[in-house]
Amino acid sequence: MENVIESFTASCYNKQPVFSRPAHKKIVTDSLKFLVDSGRIRLYGFVIMPTSISVVWSKKEEWGDKNIYQVFLKYTAQRIKHNIKTNHRQDLEHFRSRRVDRIYQFWERKNQKVKISSYEDAMLELNFIHALPHEHLNFPYAELHLLVSGLL
Repeated sequence: MENVIESFTASCYNKQPVFSRPAHKKIVTDSLKFLVDSGRIRLYGFVIMPTSISVVWSKKEEWGDKNIYQVFLKYTAQRIKHNIKTNHRQDLEHFRSRRVDRIYQFWERKNQKVKISSYEDAMLELNFIHALPHEHLNFPYAELHLLVSGLL
């Protein structure tokens, strides 16, 4: 399997500002670190915004047929729910789902995934997500991490 780089953006359910809490940002960064350290992905860059995250990554060869997105989103949702239940129980109602298969929902169902086919396109995407925090200067926790060594 070839090294396919993908851009992935996940939005919070009902545009809730989930990542205005540093603990929730840490859940995302810890999850990404786990995926890197366990050899599941190569991470090139990411940005955390108040209501979404954007990631540029590639799955490692042995994980190519696995749904890393689903694993990542499910794990982060479970951890965020636990944090809200423990520390901000009154906020849990903001995440009540209208779907019959769940009580709460933390991510929107449709996430944007784009395959990147060239180094130039990868750099364009990284530059694009780098610009996102500048559009939200009133959000002090907007962060971008670029890890472009070994890109393509």
